[in-house]
Amino acid sequence: MNVIEAKNLVKKYKNTLAVAGVSFTVETGEILGVLGPNGVGKTTLLSLVSTLFKPDQGEIYFKGENIVQKPKAIRPYLGFVPQDIALYETLRVKDNLYFWGGIYGVKHSEIKNRMCEVLEIVGLNLQMNHSVGNLSGGMKRRLNIAAALMHKPQILIMDEPTVGIDTESREYITSALKNLKREGMSVIYTSHYIDEAEFLCDKIMVMNKGKASVWGTIDELRNMVGLKDKIRIRVNPDINEEKLKKIPFMVQNNAQCIDGVLEIPADQGKTEIIEVLKSLEASAIKLDEVYIEKPGLERIYLELLKKEA
Repeated sequence: MNVIEAKNLVKKYKNTLAVAGVSFTVETGEILGVLGPNGVGKTTLLSLVSTLFKPDQGEIYFKGENIVQKPKAIRPYLGFVPQDIALYETLRVKDNLYFWGGIYGVKHSEIKNRMCEVLEIVGLNLQMNHSVGNLSGGMKRRLNIAAALMHKPQILIMDEPTVGIDTESREYITSALKNLKREGMSVIYTSHYIDEAEFLCDKIMVMNKGKASVWGTIDELRNMVGLKDKIRIRVNPDINEEKLKKIPFMVQNNAQCIDGVLEIPADQGKTEIIEVLKSLEASAIKLDEVYIEKPGLERIYLELLKKEA
């Protein structure tokens, strides 16, 4: 089921077109990563979905309800994690959560239990009585997320939640998001960390100049840009490379041999590897290692930006 459906969103600031006709959907228990260079409209897009801004054109639906016309329909179910940390540094961790729990409408009788739950989620249960001002930058980021989870939202909007933090905090945050997804929460978030997006996201949307260049699963994006798998085979070092280059199968498939490793482009690596191995066996070539390398999200992302340019 679609939790969020956005149709042809447009947002202008004076003469600047920040979002230019963007459409996408987010399903229950799905993480959508929004990637793109600085200044392409990612933060504006999140502000539209979270009803902080109203689009100049287009519609946004939350479970079928038009939230451009009725923004209050989504707000009780929405958790928002801004790029800038929204905490009171002179207060303790638990005091901040009491405050934000109240803002989100959590009953006073439930706040204490929920506070313990969200601190456990982000790995800060031992810091409950610490002053926020004494926390590390990564811990503040984690507490920022805990505050947005106080009212058990169904959808979480996150603007670069792991920017500039330590490895430990980043691990806590990505693990927490994986667990929240398993529990059925939907997430939209922006990031400049491609490896993080590849690890977390079910779908990726790449923005450039206010537009959504593409969106879909990583496999779908890979196919869009025409990147192929590579079958890599490390052969016995005693094998003469000239002999390898003359095998008919290698010639027909534009194979390369670099330092004893065969590289063979393949549309479907898992299927085509069988034919590759049969061909090498027929030529009495001994193998040391065989694996399939799929183009990663970073390569896909750079190819998409290159095409846009």
